[in-house]
Amino acid sequence: MLRAVIFDFDYTLGDTTDGIVEAFNYAFSEMGLPHQAREDIKKTVGLTLHEAFYILTKNDSRAAADTFFDNFQVAAKRTLAPSASLYENTLPTLEYLLRRGCRLGIVTSKHRHQIVDIFDKFGITEKFSVIIGAEDITNFKPDPEGLLLALRRLGVDKKDAIYVGDSFVDGEAARSADVPFAAVLTGTTAKERLLSYSPIVVADEIGGVRNYIERFVI
Repeated sequence: MLRAVIFDFDYTLGDTTDGIVEAFNYAFSEMGLPHQAREDIKKTVGLTLHEAFYILTKNDSRAAADTFFDNFQVAAKRTLAPSASLYENTLPTLEYLLRRGCRLGIVTSKHRHQIVDIFDKFGITEKFSVIIGAEDITNFKPDPEGLLLALRRLGVDKKDAIYVGDSFVDGEAARSADVPFAAVLTGTTAKERLLSYSPIVVADEIGGVRNYIERFVI
């Protein structure tokens, strides 16, 4: 029986692209580096900031990546929540799952306080029983640590949960945790790659996951 649904945030429930791009390019500017294109930055969403820094600059200096991380956090305080939007079917999906008796969780590469700031903006923080952010774990997605921690805090067995995400890191985390994976196509990972993680459903957007659960999940 389905008892919990755990979500990624970016490109799954909502979009903070404008704030991310602004914070990335602020961080680059502070380091004397050129701005990066919006679409190139979008492709790194879901990865850690250190991974994103290397992908975008090919600079493998840990010290430089740490500086980028610190600069990003400065800007993110003023850019992420104001820029955030939820997808059209996010709220109806959350409400449906709560009516069904499911507990809700988040596992994200963002810091927990950033998610809380975004959720407070929309008045939905209390809908989530657990929010696992970057400060809660040692190993980031695609490692399953965050997802397994969320399950423990929810008190739910993996067979009674679903993890919903848009990225290959979400699919890999779900597979490694042996948790059923529901994929959405609102991110930058191609459908073909998401299919390689044997998702229970591949939906165009979050509303399609709700429809699948309503029709096929006990």
